[in-house]
Amino acid sequence: MEIGFEPDNQSLKHLNLRKTNFYGSLAPLGNLSKLNFLDISYTKLDADIEFLPSSLETIIAEGIPEIEKKMKVEIGKTGSGKSTLCDLLTAKTSDSEKDKESSENTNKTKEIQIKELEQEFEVNQGKKSKITYRIIDTPSAFDIFSASSQKPLKTILEIFKVGVNQILFVIDGNFNQHDMNIYNFLRKETIFDQDIVNYVTIVRTNFNDFDNEEKCKEDIKKSVKKDSKLSELIELFQGRIIHVDNPSLEVKNKDELEFNKERRNKSRNKIVDHLNKNCQSVYKFKPKETIRDELISELRKIKDTTLAVLVITLERLFVIKDNTKKFVDK
Repeated sequence: MEIGFEPDNQSLKHLNLRKTNFYGSLAPLGNLSKLNFLDISYTKLDADIEFLPSSLETIIAEGIPEIEKKMKVEIGKTGSGKSTLCDLLTAKTSDSEKDKESSENTNKTKEIQIKELEQEFEVNQGKKSKITYRIIDTPSAFDIFSASSQKPLKTILEIFKVGVNQILFVIDGNFNQHDMNIYNFLRKETIFDQDIVNYVTIVRTNFNDFDNEEKCKEDIKKSVKKDSKLSELIELFQGRIIHVDNPSLEVKNKDELEFNKERRNKSRNKIVDHLNKNCQSVYKFKPKETIRDELISELRKIKDTTLAVLVITLERLFVIKDNTKKFVDK
């Protein structure tokens, strides 16, 4: 039988389905936002692992080779690499900070992280000017929407009141239907106006051929062919899709370390160049006092099978330029 859960099951933390007769999609589990242990060994639950909630810490899938293979890619990671990207942008690459970087990125971001990136550029006949970008790393939306986490949500709302120059939509794989769901969420007029899509840049991390323009274009084309429903999304963001690679600095081989540093440096420069060219205008909106309730209400209107994906969409990097630090120091 197919899996399904009533609303009163949403507080479930431990779920053992080992050797049961369940089959098909794991998507219905996406609404179990407190689930941290799952055993589906020797069942036929072999589809939609990407919909599992971000709260999940342990998953056992013995006897399901399809899931065991995907676990290495989907469950084995701690996120899409946005915190690593934030560190990359703000040039945290020194050897003395590698251990700190590793420990910080082991868990998903729990609090708002704000770091600065200073970029110097030539304006006229040798004269130089400087832009300070503030890179704002947001926590998981599961934490944002919890009753005990009002501060991160309030800060994010303040960010939008002041104005955002760019939202970096960080993904670590090919564009898929889940990304289209995110796109549709951003277009919800009850939350944002339609202009917000003009301030979003997709950053595709962990792409080996990031410095090969043709390979990057091929990656986009392959994604379109994979699912025709994504063609609108790909077309809309064609000029604002950046492929990068942010390999780990936690390597023992010195040559590999230097190689990884160089790739991170090139990736950083690629994004900074994009920001300098596309981070001039400001997106603002005026949230109502009841915006938190409206956000949750809007998410609940969407099918349970996509809820987890849509909730995760708020785990993004916001890029703000210049005099905006005041609202986060209060």
